[in-house]
Amino acid sequence: ISIIKEGTSQLQSLNAPMVNTHGDLNPRNILISDQEVYFIDWGDGIYTDPFQDLAFFSIMMDYGSQEEAYLMQCYLGHVPT
Repeated sequence: ISIIKEGTSQLQSLNAPMVNTHGDLNPRNILISDQEVYFIDWGDGIYTDPFQDLAFFSIMMDYGSQEEAYLMQCYLGHVPT
C-alpha cells in the first residue's frame, strides 16, 4: 500500500492529467476489424493517469525496453523524450 501511495503522490506532483482509462487493457479486450479497433469490457475502468493502460498492457505482454519504447512511440506519435 505504501508503494501505491508513494507512486500516487509522485504522479500528483507532476501535475499529470487524470483521465478515464480501461483498467484491464489486454489482448482479450481488443477487437480489430478491417476498418476499426474496439476496446471492450470496461468493467474495470478507472479515473487515473493516462499512461496507466499502457503500463498495464506492457506488463501483461511482458514487454522489454525495446517493445515499451515502440509502444510509447506509437502512442505519442513521436520518439519519447
